[in-house]
Amino acid sequence: MDDPLEEIISHPGEDGEPAVSLDQHLRVVGDRMVDLGTFSSNGDPSDDEIARCIGRLHDFGKVTPMFQQHVRDGYNGEQKYTYHSRIGAFAVAHALERMGADERTQLAGFLAVSHHHGNLKNTAHYVETDVIEPERKETAPKRWAIPQVETIDTECPDAADVILQKASDGTATWDTFCESINSDKLLSGIENLVTEPVALDIRDPDSAALPNQLYDQFLRYWGALTISDKTHASTPELEDSTSLLPHALSITDLENHISNLQSEPHSSSRVAQLNDRRENARQESMNSGVDRLLNTDADIGLLTLPTGLGKTFAGISTAFAVRDRIAKTRNLDTKPTVIYALPYTSIIEQTREIFESKVWGADPSSREFTVHHYLSDTVTEIDTELNPEGSADTDEKVPPPSMLGESWRSGVVLTTFVQLFESLAGPTNTQGLKLPALTNSVIVLDEPQTLSKPWWPAIRRLTETLTEEFDATIVSMTATQPTLFTEASQLESVPLVTDVDEHFRATERVTYAVDDSVWNYPETPPIEHADAAQQIVDDVLNETSDSSACSAMAICNTILSSRELTEYVVAKGREATGISVTHLGEIYEDVLQTQTPTPESKSEATPEDRPSSSTIADETLRRLGFRTDDDDEWIWNGDPSARPLFVGTFNSRYRPYDRRALIQVADVLATAGVPFVFVSTQAVEAGVDISFARVYRDLASLDSIVQAAGRCNRSFEWGERGGEVTLWFLADPDDPESDPPATYIYETPDIGGHLDLVVQKIKTAVETADAPPEKVPETTFTRDAIVSYFEDIDEQISDRKELVTAIEECDGSTLGRSSLIDETYRTVDILVAVTELDRMLIEKIGDNFDVGNKPRGFELLNDLVDMRVSIPVRDIEENLPMANRVDRKERGDSEGVNVFVHTGGGGDGEYALSEGGFIAEEDDPIARRFTT
Repeated sequence: MDDPLEEIISHPGEDGEPAVSLDQHLRVVGDRMVDLGTFSSNGDPSDDEIARCIGRLHDFGKVTPMFQQHVRDGYNGEQKYTYHSRIGAFAVAHALERMGADERTQLAGFLAVSHHHGNLKNTAHYVETDVIEPERKETAPKRWAIPQVETIDTECPDAADVILQKASDGTATWDTFCESINSDKLLSGIENLVTEPVALDIRDPDSAALPNQLYDQFLRYWGALTISDKTHASTPELEDSTSLLPHALSITDLENHISNLQSEPHSSSRVAQLNDRRENARQESMNSGVDRLLNTDADIGLLTLPTGLGKTFAGISTAFAVRDRIAKTRNLDTKPTVIYALPYTSIIEQTREIFESKVWGADPSSREFTVHHYLSDTVTEIDTELNPEGSADTDEKVPPPSMLGESWRSGVVLTTFVQLFESLAGPTNTQGLKLPALTNSVIVLDEPQTLSKPWWPAIRRLTETLTEEFDATIVSMTATQPTLFTEASQLESVPLVTDVDEHFRATERVTYAVDDSVWNYPETPPIEHADAAQQIVDDVLNETSDSSACSAMAICNTILSSRELTEYVVAKGREATGISVTHLGEIYEDVLQTQTPTPESKSEATPEDRPSSSTIADETLRRLGFRTDDDDEWIWNGDPSARPLFVGTFNSRYRPYDRRALIQVADVLATAGVPFVFVSTQAVEAGVDISFARVYRDLASLDSIVQAAGRCNRSFEWGERGGEVTLWFLADPDDPESDPPATYIYETPDIGGHLDLVVQKIKTAVETADAPPEKVPETTFTRDAIVSYFEDIDEQISDRKELVTAIEECDGSTLGRSSLIDETYRTVDILVAVTELDRMLIEKIGDNFDVGNKPRGFELLNDLVDMRVSIPVRDIEENLPMANRVDRKERGDSEGVNVFVHTGGGGDGEYALSEGGFIAEEDDPIARRFTT
């Protein structure tokens, strides 16, 4: 008997390769869903049987003669009859019902297949208004599934029958499917799950009718289907899923690294004691702490340690210990992924060094380690099967293999909170690729208190999704543990380290000085930037007699404020008698230009030609007047009495490549005994291991203030309580009479009277401690004021349920419009060229897209990710009329790579390393409110 599927294809071959058969594609996708989604064999039907059924029916509609003609370029009828997602969704719902799956599972499978080329919509409205109602009206423009059933029944019922029976283990057949859909039983069954009756024979969409936790189950099925479908369509010759499974980094390498650090001679007994405390805390967290976490019903482990006590190593060690225990107790063939999430892309660099160079030497594009570079936000795909005038998706527009980093198929993923939580809250189709990696994962949230506070209710609900649907384990790691998890009624947390208060008391590094502009806020006028700069310069230069205590960091609330303060620091420094001023950016840029080779032609240029950030940092230090001693430590090589004032600037408008180098240089200068002022935005407050003798912080949220203090006397370089943190209130950088940066950043409708609350908590804690405002003990802030502050914040935002409601209502449209980033500050990426080699490489990206070599274009784009700067969308729209897209498509093109380029040709902005990085225009109004 002939095989009825023999001539039916899924998609055409490329470059002369044979077409991919539909039978092969459905089989591979079904099996891959089980492998990548780690679905279990529990239940009846089991989770893996359900997943395999969804995968084996997702492209069921391709069996139609209309699609088969279309995919061979021989169809001339209405395009809607070539679509395959909707009829596939009906087939899945029917097959799951026949297999005995519950109603929630049937609907989740239906949604996963109907959206496998697009994004989730408002479920109740979409299913009833866009699917069920049109299919019942013969003249409806959006009616196409039932006519497809009629055509299949006439022309290829045997092929459809084989597919259905293979997917459902024989429980569903073409006859049962036809009977169910033609009798309206299938449509009515689905309709009853998304509507409520309002009159006789009249039903309206109603999200209250949806099964509980539908959204959670949809995410898991949809994510597994999306990556399984795209990876096979992209590489059809790869039938085995093995190459898509992660490789675990060994905890042994970390243990050996820490052991080597422990064996090094210590500069003082205080440092030795500190290292012992660090190691004791790490060991407790990864041993008895992990026992407490995994031997109870807890969802979240709380790793609360003071800054400088080794949280990063403790967090990684704990995550790896949890990972190994989970793999063993759950009998997993592959160790699950460890996801390390940080607040901002701009602070990933130092943490990635642990994985790439300090400990493992991991390749960031390997199956062991991925640095998430947000390419999914810049590559756009469109669901073409939404409307009758669209076109059938033939699976030819799929991400090339080089984009699989976006699917987090690595043993360790280093990413951001935005990428993690926005991939759970109404993700795009491309964002959905990473969802299967969440199954059984261990997720480290580094500094979770920085998560947008109005999002806290939604974060709690999404954390339930992670722990319940994906069986993930969460580690919340910070010095200022928020009530985000400790006061969440549906989540249980346990401490990973006990006696936290003792750790804080034993490691007091700083005292706080509360300036009068804060203590008497808002009556006392804010400090103007010129006066602030004068105080910083005076303090730093007056400390020069003590060769170790003359470094300072000033943290501002906006990029414009940091630029203004930098300019005044330079000016005030030059006014000081006998002091020369050197901005790090000036020397660094010259070093970058001279140390970067220029190939003879563009064709010879490769990303590997670019020198490493470390190489540039080392040469910059030498040019600044430093050398390494016999212990390979950097020391000042000039006249001790003629040390210049060094000034640096740091914010998210620098390229990641440059940020890495500048932080390395700043780290040396901060403890080298030379006058040094480093002006930054809050981008430096988390994940950046750097230490200054003094820190100055503009008034901010209380957790940001405490995080800023974590960059002061971090490892007791200046002795116990030897660091000083000044808290002040800076005026508007342009107009002292206008609202200061702190007010328009932190005084928002989300939290009423925020700055008043901050000042009140500080004053109450200080008065309780009976301490003078100019010398407040560190624990007054870290253990007293911060706890009360979070409790009050939590109470204010507890009724922010809009996103929680959207999750419960499976409303992807509302969720997709929301963002952890304020819509005012939505960004777009721009590739910034500094050297001629940079320009050649950017040109090569465009050349490859021009000739249709997308894989090579994407590969180069990935290679140059550390040349990208995120800028406000408004800057591109209003201030950069000449900036072009890297793929050379027109602005506003709905498909392609929405990344722009800056090559210094005019009209595309300016990149000034000594003036704060990328500048869209000199009087950039958006920089007034851009915070990192």
